[in-house]
Amino acid sequence: MLSEDIMKHGMKKTREYTIWQGMKKRCMNPNAINYKDYGAKGITVCEKWIDFVGFYEDMGLSGGLCLDRIDNTKGYLKDNCRWVTHSQNNRNKSNNVLIEGKTMTEWSEITGLSKQVISWRMYKLNMPPMIALSTPLMRGARK
Repeated sequence: MLSEDIMKHGMKKTREYTIWQGMKKRCMNPNAINYKDYGAKGITVCEKWIDFVGFYEDMGLSGGLCLDRIDNTKGYLKDNCRWVTHSQNNRNKSNNVLIEGKTMTEWSEITGLSKQVISWRMYKLNMPPMIALSTPLMRGARK
């Protein structure tokens, strides 16, 4: 049986097992620090994944990647989850600000401006997003 095989081979100490535990905790434990962002918002874990074996059957090894929900309004289930890099996972957060369909991180990479500069311009200087992105840095202006 797969369940016995997984436990016999030490899966409890693997990255995948730790990720699975974290997923369940944030969705199912009202005492979890991030439950308010998951379980309290109706983010669920599919029945098959309540047991680690079901999760592992569907997702397999992470390869050092992060578990990501493709659609952040839906729960954890095979058709809505994938393994992605940490950077990709951060770009798929529900609190990201999108400008013309791109995150601040993506715009930072495109423009060479830091996310802090973009954010400062938009929220403290009230610049329209595309002006904030296209205005060059004024290096050395303060002497």
